[in-house]
Amino acid sequence: MAAGEAVELGQLPIPHLENLRSQLEEEVKLLAESMSQLKMAQQKFGDSRENVKKLMNKDQGKEILVPLTSAGLKEADEYFGRKVDLVTQQLELLQPKLVTYSAEDISNTYSSS
Repeated sequence: MAAGEAVELGQLPIPHLENLRSQLEEEVKLLAESMSQLKMAQQKFGDSRENVKKLMNKDQGKEILVPLTSAGLKEADEYFGRKVDLVTQQLELLQPKLVTYSAEDISNTYSSS
């Protein structure tokens, strides 16, 4: 069987179907873990951005200490905003794949075994 070749699931032997199911379950598990990690990163970047905004509003006109960097609060806010957007885009790409794997592939594997 060549890679990418279509095969009728009902024609595959049970051990092969069980291996396929295990592989699909592992892929779904990895996608779900990746999604969870991206959501945590999104939350942390969002929290950091909110903290920077609080500093910007609280101490306007006052000097603040920024460790080992010349970047200001506005640049930090923009940075965290870009990171939140990037992680959100990655989540939007990952979500349909997880739904597709969960709904179609595993369902087909179970119904054919």
